Amino acid sequence: MFAPQTSTASTAKNEISLNSWNDQSLINCVVANNEFWREAFAALMERYKVWIYRRCLFRLGHVQNAEDASHEITLRIYGGLQGFQGRSNFRTWLCTIVDNYCNSFAVRHSRYDLYEHIEQLIELQDRPNMEWLEDEKSVISQVMSEIPATAQEVLKLRFYLDCSLEEIARRLELTLSAAKARLYRALALFKQQYLEVNGEQPLPFG
Repeated sequence: MFAPQTSTASTAKNEISLNSWNDQSLINCVVANNEFWREAFAALMERYKVWIYRRCLFRLGHVQNAEDASHEITLRIYGGLQGFQGRSNFRTWLCTIVDNYCNSFAVRHSRYDLYEHIEQLIELQDRPNMEWLEDEKSVISQVMSEIPATAQEVLKLRFYLDCSLEEIARRLELTLSAAKARLYRALALFKQQYLEVNGEQPLPFG
């Protein structure tokens, strides 16, 4: 979509040069609409595309929704760069763009179920090797290793072994209400640790 109209050799040389630029320099290049604005915008998005996708995935909870949102957000970023004044760092500005879009997306669609959300994240570990998922798989493994053993246990029963709440209660020798409480607590711990691993502040969930 943003591919420059240059030769392969020239493109490679420009990409190497642009990748060494800081965010503000790339933004200035795009806003000025100079001859390399396409390459500059592509370099900027390449720098943040995985982060944008992961934040959308966490907010929306579904792979397809996150992919759709990431595409639309990329368009919004391009359209909004003229208004970026550098009062905060670019990533903070991106947070506002991403979160506002995801909030609107959630209103337009049914609010996602936290069970399905965590399941989507955990199931990424079982996907065939895909370069863009490797970082996410690593994050999920780290999160699972850093939450308490009791939380790991109930999440694995629910999402790895596909146990019902009744089965979880029986296996853990808990009442059904206690099993529900432990699962909800584990989900909250997973969410909080996921944010901390990604260097994010807690997100507002209803």
